[in-house]
Amino acid sequence: MSKPRQILFIKEGSFSQQNPFVEDFLRRHFPSCELRVVDIWRDVLCESPFALLATMAEALLSHPKSTLGKMQSPRIYASRTRAAWKRLKKWRADMSWQPVFSIQTQSLFDASHPGVPHFVYTDHTYKANFRYEVRTFVPEAPMDWVERERAIYANARCCLLTSSFCRNSIVEDYSIPLENTAVVYCGANACQPVTNVRLQRKNGGIVKVLFVGLEWKRKGGPELVEAVKILRRRHVAVELHVAGVSEREAGGAPEGCFFHGRVGLDRVRGLLAASDIFCLPSRREPSAVVLSEALVSGLPIVATRVGGTPDRVVDGKNGFLVPPCDPSVLAEAIERLAGDAGLRQRMGNASETLGRRHFTWEAVGAKVAEEIRKRVNSL
Repeated sequence: MSKPRQILFIKEGSFSQQNPFVEDFLRRHFPSCELRVVDIWRDVLCESPFALLATMAEALLSHPKSTLGKMQSPRIYASRTRAAWKRLKKWRADMSWQPVFSIQTQSLFDASHPGVPHFVYTDHTYKANFRYEVRTFVPEAPMDWVERERAIYANARCCLLTSSFCRNSIVEDYSIPLENTAVVYCGANACQPVTNVRLQRKNGGIVKVLFVGLEWKRKGGPELVEAVKILRRRHVAVELHVAGVSEREAGGAPEGCFFHGRVGLDRVRGLLAASDIFCLPSRREPSAVVLSEALVSGLPIVATRVGGTPDRVVDGKNGFLVPPCDPSVLAEAIERLAGDAGLRQRMGNASETLGRRHFTWEAVGAKVAEEIRKRVNSL
């Protein structure tokens, strides 16, 4: 009996908890193929003590501010090093089998191999950091990183991207042909579309605004707290509920602000179901998974016009887009929704429709499979 054809999925870490969903839709859409999953850190680097030592040393030297300054572990940068790439290439060359195609998540390493159709599913590029209006933070990168990163995209049969923002950067900043890219978005980790979720929300009384995120400053948390202060001074009946950040991390909890800290997906589902407005006023935002969750939960959204967010929030249709770092304009957008239950309902309906069309993992998986089949003749 002949062995089944195989697909190689290469990952590193969790990719914002998205890798299990990618693995699942690859299995479902290509049932005639056996899926082999490889973690570059666990299965490649840690299998060679010498490669691991070289990788960690290079990570320290190439990211000195972050690693030596103790802001980040060198482990974070391991897969981006030349040593890791060299080890990965050797590992691929030593494989005794050839997959029908290979796919990797994130653009931190190059897992392509000559003669094998390869795909990259990613949400950001290094040069995209310079496309934001607010550039208070740009990650460190070694001098040769941009050219090595360009090779990741150039060696891929197709770059599968979570936003138009990322596609624009790959095409314009890295000179990758448009036809070698496809925007496939990302799904909701915490929940699926449930129309009756909104029945739990009240049309009167206090309007609950929800923020979900781990990076308080980058996600615009301080600006959102200031906006809530403005609204409460105007006697607008709103409450802010924050998941992912503690009161201590945020520097205190002003009146009307409630911090739930880090919570599991079940708790996130409950908070989404109990909220009236979702707000994510990020300063920089590739393509937040939590926006997918707010969409399929049928919530109107107030967010900033940055990164991949305009793919998810159509200004005036399913929410409002505002400039980053402007609490007064943010407060005005929230106030418009807080004062009009009918508008919240209409925009929430539009969110759910958009979420069902593009931002479930079922929809994403179907798009990814379609793009792969276009480019792999044997499938």
